[in-house]
Amino acid sequence: MSMILDALRKSDRERARAAADRLREGPAVAGSTEPGGAWWFVLAIVTIGAGLLLLVSWPHVPDRTATGEARQFMENDPAPAPVRDLSGELPRAVEPPEAVAPQPTAPAPDRVTVVENTAAPPIEELPAAVRIRLPALQVNIHAWSENPRERFVLINLRRYQEGDSLQEGLLLQRIVRDGVVLEFEGTPFFLPRQ
Repeated sequence: MSMILDALRKSDRERARAAADRLREGPAVAGSTEPGGAWWFVLAIVTIGAGLLLLVSWPHVPDRTATGEARQFMENDPAPAPVRDLSGELPRAVEPPEAVAPQPTAPAPDRVTVVENTAAPPIEELPAAVRIRLPALQVNIHAWSENPRERFVLINLRRYQEGDSLQEGLLLQRIVRDGVVLEFEGTPFFLPRQ
């Protein structure tokens, strides 16, 4: 135990001697390796310089109202160009491709080929009175397969298969390669996939 106490006393004496030596040396010289105010001072100078450089190089718009030049500026300003009608330059709406029934092929021995009839008119060709009453419909996911049981669609983020009634009150008649055939109030129509 006395060895520990002797070691602590010796350590205290060395610390006191080092502190006295530092006092005799005086204040730390700028640029010393000790952390201090010198680095903060340099950083502050650089930051202020960068701010002034940004302020000077920032685009400046003179205040014309303060000098009375606003009226003169507006009088000398040419009249604005007339607005051109761009409706003739807009792209035309693209009609969805006509649904073509797949050509029948020789059936495989374990599979039955189904020829689908998509003679239903596209949604755009429905009478206006019917289209107004239709709810908003969006085909989010369209999964077509040779096997009708594997076909499904997500319409308005809900999953449906052929023959299901949609929550919006429509009947999903068929899922074809490029869309779905829906029925609304007895009127079938084709809704293409997006």
